[in-house]
Amino acid sequence: MMTVNEVSKLTGVSIRTLQYYDTIGLLKPIS
Repeated sequence: MMTVNEVSKLTGVSIRTLQYYDTIGLLKPIS
């Protein structure tokens, strides 16, 4: 599992935007 900070650095998407995506259900962890 990656942290929000790692994903942000990898994709160039801000942490705030990633948190918003998580809130609206756009991001789902793969298990």
